[in-house]
Amino acid sequence: MKQVTVFNYFKETNGTLTSTCDAYSGLKKYLGNNVDIVTLDDSNQGPGVFPLFSHYNLGNLDITRSLSKSRVVETDVLVTSTFLPSCQYQNGVDIKFNCNRVVLLDSLSFYLAHNMGGVEPYLDFIENTLFPGAEVVYLCNPWNQQWVPKAHEYYHKLWWPRLDYNAPTTTIVEPFNRETRNYKRGTNKDNIFVHKSFDYARWFVSFGSYVENIGKLLYEFQYHGRTVNYSPRNKEFNDGLTYYLRYLGIDDNVEQELDVDLSKLAFTENDFLLEVVS
Repeated sequence: MKQVTVFNYFKETNGTLTSTCDAYSGLKKYLGNNVDIVTLDDSNQGPGVFPLFSHYNLGNLDITRSLSKSRVVETDVLVTSTFLPSCQYQNGVDIKFNCNRVVLLDSLSFYLAHNMGGVEPYLDFIENTLFPGAEVVYLCNPWNQQWVPKAHEYYHKLWWPRLDYNAPTTTIVEPFNRETRNYKRGTNKDNIFVHKSFDYARWFVSFGSYVENIGKLLYEFQYHGRTVNYSPRNKEFNDGLTYYLRYLGIDDNVEQELDVDLSKLAFTENDFLLEVVS
């Protein structure tokens, strides 16, 4: 059976690491020892930053054991986020990949490339410079498919054991608001889920527009039994979150308390990612 390597590229603290780690956990459950994980810490933020991020965000997955200093990755199938090629595209290639197939989970990188000279040069870089000779498979939500028509429609899955580990043991009445970053941390492993509710509106601004690709915290707060109040206040156009909520049966143009079918975000034995790495 093919060897599958999930590659984490830690350049900054963002949601792409939880996405790749959730993918790793799902693949590991069904493919066993044929799956490994490698993390390259390129953040220059000091040796303690990644372990702290891991502690609060990755559950009981001891990802620090996957840390590697090697800038050569050899495997049959590589699974990673498009955050990796986006960084290499902007800063120069300094990692060598020897693999037969690359599976890319989408991030905001196509939107960024669209606003930085076009997506076509970015795709050419991915396929002919960063991963030359490899078959590249793109897994994208429909918003990103507009720039990568050959991509397969796919929605990132959440790994419930990670969230179970991060279950809050205390409660703070004050709602969590991502725009104002008013989050509190509880004791021990408690993180932002100590907040009793989550008041959400798009908060991340890129190229002058509010934009969201997945919105994982919405589903994670609901999983922990917290109230999720969604507002379309900052929505400027249909983005990735639009299609995720549509996939979950929600109209993102309507202010509402979210109650989504979380089973549609669970990694199962029929997940398409298992098919494309085989």
